[in-house]
Parts: sequence; structure tokens; C-alpha cells
Amino acid sequence: MKKILFLFAIAVIIGSCGDGTESYSGYIISGNFENSNGHPIYLAEITTGSPKIIDSVKVDNDGNFRMKGNLNEPVPCILYRTLDDPIKLVVSNEDKITIKADGQDLNATYTISGSDECERLMKIARHTRRNLLVIDSLNFIFSKNKGRNDFDTTLADIKRISDSVMADQKKMLVEEIKSEPGSFSSFLLLSEQLGQANFVFDLKKDFKYFEMVEKGLVEKYPKSKITLGFSSFIREAKNTIDETQKLPDELKVGDIAPDIVLKDNKGNIVKLYDLRGKYVLLNFWATWCKPCRMENPVLTRNYMKYKKSKIGFEIFQVSLDLSTDREEWMRVIKNDNMAEWIHVLDEDQIYSKEYNIQTIPLNFMIDKNGVIIAKNIMGRDLEEKLREVFKY
Repeated sequence: MKKILFLFAIAVIIGSCGDGTESYSGYIISGNFENSNGHPIYLAEITTGSPKIIDSVKVDNDGNFRMKGNLNEPVPCILYRTLDDPIKLVVSNEDKITIKADGQDLNATYTISGSDECERLMKIARHTRRNLLVIDSLNFIFSKNKGRNDFDTTLADIKRISDSVMADQKKMLVEEIKSEPGSFSSFLLLSEQLGQANFVFDLKKDFKYFEMVEKGLVEKYPKSKITLGFSSFIREAKNTIDETQKLPDELKVGDIAPDIVLKDNKGNIVKLYDLRGKYVLLNFWATWCKPCRMENPVLTRNYMKYKKSKIGFEIFQVSLDLSTDREEWMRVIKNDNMAEWIHVLDEDQIYSKEYNIQTIPLNFMIDKNGVIIAKNIMGRDLEEKLREVFKY
């Protein structure tokens, strides 16, 4: 009888040990990454700065890995081998997440289970990747056709398809946010991009979605540090947006273009009013603005065509880059073949405010008397206006 009781006790002890998964109250992330044997992988919290690593482990010789830990609250994270190929997660205590992927291409190949938030992010990532493949194809077409005679037609087609893809991406994200505004995955969706610096949501134009998520997080996670930080951001953003409502009225065709006095890329003081007597294309842009960069070949081609016109033509290009981006600004001017016309840096945003610039690229066609005769004309529309002015 004693022997039976002893064996029963041993069985209970062994059964209660196992791997601790059933009784463990923290998170567990495990899985298999092919082609990753011996490589470290990292779990990092998404912050306003660089990701903050909270766990790391080496993949074993069979491709398996396992992480475990405790969190005070749900945390938006990325899991990665390299920062250019992360998997987005929302990790909570008691999550038992399983991930399988090819370690050489995590984001494109991963499958995930064990967390509703993470499975939702996976579904969104797949939709996003399909759209990114289209954007990558458009970038390839752009680079291959740049400089050709029919480039304007190609550029118009690229813009039309790009706008359609962006609209599809935004529609999908808006539907997801509306379905679960109080989730940390929706919080992550607000910063979605289709390519570098090509954000889907504009803080000012789409502020209602930022407010929607903030309200949902306050209701569901009122004491979360992410909620508190996001609420503070929303308050500051609202104040900034309210301030922009006090900017000067939007300039329109028929108005006199205000003067601009800034140092150019050669260190000389230049004034817009000094160009009276010439037609001037005033263009607001930035090096990080992809649509701006796509428009630059159009500017170059038309400047070369009309710069020697008898009635006079000049381009006055105002960059909204910061002073810390001065070297990049100079590099792009050279690489985009734009060195022949006037370039100034509005690093303090003085003139972008005076001209009420809310989006870029934005341009103004100004006549010899300083009167705005056209506004926001790009590509073929710009070329038609120039032909109308110069008669060739």
C-alpha cells in the first residue's frame, strides 16, 4: 500500500512539472524558423524612438526557439532577426504564441497562432505586402522610364495606379480600426507605410481615426503607459491643428505672391521679388517627399526648354527639409539634375506658413507682375500651362 501511495505521489509531482506551460502566467513565444539555425532573434517593444529589446534567444539547430517573460501590460512589439524584416506583434501575459516562418524572409512567410491581436496583424500584413509589391513594381517602372520622351504619360499612369493602391490600403486599415478601435493592433495601424516615408494616414486630414483609437484605448486600457503617452500626443496634435486653422487664408489665383527672402544653396541671399519681369514657377517640396522627387524630372525638362525664353522663366524651389538634412538636400539637387535654378531652404517653416502649405509638392505659377496665374499644376497640366504662356 505504501509503495502504491509513493508511486502515486511521484506521478503527481512529474505531472505537475512538465514544461510549465499550463500554469505559467507570463507570455510564451515559440516556434520554428527555417534557415536560421544558430541565429539570434529579438523581441523588442515599439517605442517613439528605437525599438527597446525586451528578450532575445538563439534559434537551435532544428530551427526551434522559445521565449518567455512577464509584462505589466499588453505591449506592441516586433520580433526580428534583422530590423528590416520584422513581424509585428501585440504581446500580453498569458499569451501562448506560436510562429513558423522562413528566417530569410520572416514577414512574407510567417504564420502565427495563439493571439487574436497577432493573427489580426498577420492578416493585415499579408494585404499590405500585396500592395507593397505593386508599389515596388511602379518604382521599377519609374526608374526604367525616367528621361524618356513619353515619360509624362508613364508618370501619369504610375500616379493613377499608386493612388489606387494607397486608397485600397487606407480603406482596409480604416475598416480594421473601426472594428476594434480599442486594440493595440489598431494603434500600430496608424503608423502604417507603403514604402519609405509614405504614410497611409495623414495626422491632420485623418485626425478622426487617431482620436477614435485614443478614445478606445482610454476606455479599455486607461492606465497603460502607451494609452497615457498617446493621449498626451493627441492633445498636443489637436492644439497644433487648431493653430494651423489660424494661418493666413489660402492663396488663390489672382493674388499677389508674397515675397520670399532666404539663403540659397550657394549661401547667397535671394528674393522672390527680384524675379519680377519673369515668369516664375514657385515650387514647395522636400527631399523625403516621394511625389516631389517624381515631379523633379518634369521640372528639369521644362526648365531646359524655357530658360532662354525671351519673356523670361525661372524656377524658385523652396525645400521644407530641416537644417540637419542640408547635406541630403544638396545631394538631391545634384543627383536630380536641378542645379541650374534657384534653391532655398525654409528650415524654420516661415514661408511655408505664409503660403499656408499643408501638403507637398505644391507649386504656384507667377506672372511677370508677381500675380499667381495657376496653382498646384503637375506633370502634363504644368506643361500645358507653360505652352500656353510661352506659345511653344
